[in-house]
This record gives sequence, structure tokens and C-alpha cells, in this order.
Amino acid sequence: MNKAIFGNAVRHIRRHGCFGALGIYWHALRWKLHRDILHSEFLVRKVLGYRMLLCLQQEGISETLNMHGKREAEHLYILDRVLREGMCVLDIGGNIGYYTLLLASRVGPEGKIYVVEPVPANYRVLEKNVELNGFGGRVEAFQMGISDQTTKRDMTLSQQSNLHTFNEAPKPDVAASLDLSDETIQIPTEDLGTFVEGKRRPELIRMDVEGHEVEILSGLLREAEKRQWFPDILFECHADMYDPETHDIAKPMENLFALGYRPLYMASAKEPASGFRTRGYSPEALVHDPGRERGIYEGVSAADVTAILQEPGQARCLFISHPSSGR
Repeated sequence: MNKAIFGNAVRHIRRHGCFGALGIYWHALRWKLHRDILHSEFLVRKVLGYRMLLCLQQEGISETLNMHGKREAEHLYILDRVLREGMCVLDIGGNIGYYTLLLASRVGPEGKIYVVEPVPANYRVLEKNVELNGFGGRVEAFQMGISDQTTKRDMTLSQQSNLHTFNEAPKPDVAASLDLSDETIQIPTEDLGTFVEGKRRPELIRMDVEGHEVEILSGLLREAEKRQWFPDILFECHADMYDPETHDIAKPMENLFALGYRPLYMASAKEPASGFRTRGYSPEALVHDPGRERGIYEGVSAADVTAILQEPGQARCLFISHPSSGR
């Protein structure tokens, strides 16, 4: 136990310096005080320059944000390069608002964020965080899901507040890694065409939906062809949730590439990433997340992107764009 504590301290000092490591331990102590002694429901923490309510009584992203003040550096790297003032963005899987607040701050008062979060507990905190930062005028939140059909779907809840899923885990070990419970809730869903009807057309879709990107991308294909709507897309990859027979990511990706979409950025789950290196790619940049280093790759071919997406443990996220976006 003492060796583990000492090892963690050394690792934090090496990565963050003495003052940075002290900050991490201060926030950890404050977390335990409010959760275990004061029995508070929330803790307010500055995250990427804005204030966030973090959930003390839920497992999930809140504790990571409390410790480090940010997460998923690879997404931040990409968003920093693609966001611009005045954009309209659709944030699917908003959770408690980590990306929603970042997006709202970057698009400015002339921009618009539509955020979709299906889980009631997350949605309530999301709304509070939007209000806390004064972003109500540019953020419109919806408690529902996005899919390939307008219907109702069962969502399996996880013990982790950011790992709930509409899709069945293909293997028992995957279900265990998601910390899935036996509890399900029914969620209304809309296909993208129905959702965007009467709204400002999003120029970027960001999503983290625990494998349901297969259905959402399939729905987007219909809208892209019908409406000539080609938004940029950034999504977190979930190779463990894909299956070539029953839940195939390759088909919608190949169809999007056939429409003219191009992969601009792809991030590895952890470096060194054999799925990229054995195909001859080297990272353009390295970013650090707690406990790991990730690579940002550019110039990965469409065929290699499709292959890497299906290899567990290789890809963390993917950003694709259509030439009509002007990128």
C-alpha cells in the first residue's frame, strides 16, 4: 500500500512537477472531505476555465475532472483546431457537460450548441452546469437519444455515469469493462433528420455514445444524401462494441468515405500504438492523459482507418470532414 502511494506520488511529480502534484492531492483531499464527511451531492471545480458541478455520489468522469481539471487531451487537441466562433454544433452524449461547456465557450454568443443526453441523472447536472456558466442563450439541451430511428430504446445503465449504452456488449468481458448493471431505462430516440428539422443545421457533430455511433452514422448517411448535409464528425471509437456480423462499423465508414468524407485526425488509445505503427504511420503530436500518452495521427488512409477502428485498443477517436466544409 505504502509502495503504491509512493509510486503514485513520484509519477505525479515527474509528470506535473511538485506544485502540480500538490494540487492533485489537494483536490483529492477536498473530494473526500465533501463526499465522505460532509456528504455533499456536488462539488464545484474550475474545469478548462469554466465552473463545473461535479457529482460526488456517482462513479464516472467527475472524480477524474476533480483530480486533473481536464480529460481526453486528444479530443481537446482536435477541437482546438476545428472549432470556430459562430459554429453550430450537435453534442451527442453530453453527460454532465464537459464538452458542452467547452463547445459553448468556443463558438461564442453567435454560435449554437444542441446537446443530447438520455440519462435523467446526467441531464439534470448538465442543465445546472449550463446555467452556472451563463450559456443558456447558446445551449439548447434535450433529454433523449439520437439513433437511426425515431422510436424508444432500452438503455443499459452502468455503475459509471459515462458508460451507459443502448447496445448489447458482444462479449461478457466487454460488459464487465463497462461496469454494466442489470438495470435498463427506456429512452425516446430520434433519427438525425427528425432531430434537425426546424433547427439550425449543425456544422459539427461530436459524439461519445458507447458504440451507438454505428446507428447514428447510418442515419447520417441517409440525411447526407437526401439533404446534401455534410457536417464534420468527431466521435470516440469503441472497437469492443463493434461486430462485423451484427454491429458493423466498417459499412457506414466505407459509405461515408464514398460520399467524399476524409479522415483528418485519428488519435491512438495509447502509445506506442501498433495498429498505426505497423502500417507505417507516426504521430504528428503526442498528448498526455492521466496514466497514458496518446498519439495524434494525420494522413491515415480511409482503408486503414476502417481497419484500425475494428482493432480493440488501438483508436481513441476519429475526426472526418467533407470537402464542402472547406477544410
